[in-house]
Amino acid sequence: MNNCNWKPIRGFGSPQEFGRFCGWLGDQVVLGVATQIPVAHQDSELFYGLRERWFQCKGCNEVWRLLTPDFPFRGSWDELSTV
Repeated sequence: MNNCNWKPIRGFGSPQEFGRFCGWLGDQVVLGVATQIPVAHQDSELFYGLRERWFQCKGCNEVWRLLTPDFPFRGSWDELSTV
């Protein structure tokens, strides 16, 4: 478990679930809990064209990556091990 209590998501169940998550994540940015940061380097193992966004928890400085679903890939939210 991480300090910010964010939990990995290994695939969103529906476009609506992804939309709700993006709403929650946007609220975290507005509240000052997190900040969106530039993607420092594209992961060479990602499928071409996947949209990637990085966010940093201001409480513990962990950096997380949000990958937008693109059927059949269901998207993900996971901590980056190295930035």
